Amino acid sequence: PAAPVRAPAAAAPPVVPAAEHKACLKYLPTSTTEGDLKAFFERLCGPVVGTPQILRAPNGKVKGMGWIVFASRESLDRAVARTETEYNGKKIGVSEATTKR
Repeated sequence: PAAPVRAPAAAAPPVVPAAEHKACLKYLPTSTTEGDLKAFFERLCGPVVGTPQILRAPNGKVKGMGWIVFASRESLDRAVARTETEYNGKKIGVSEATTKR
């Protein structure tokens, strides 16, 4: 006998990957550390996922650019709205990160 036909299970709501809530940071001071950057954005915008990435030269010096991933779209939007916010004495740029195609 043929197996009974079952209705498909209800689809679970889509899970949005955290990478979709990624911000690009520009004009970071050379004194920037990952821990300070994470604490700064969590205080102003909301939860951060993982550790921020800071672009560094081979000698370890901060090159002024980095990325940070937020736990929600709302936190990312708050961060982008704060572009030109002063961080450690310097105005930084914040924009939504885009993926290269």
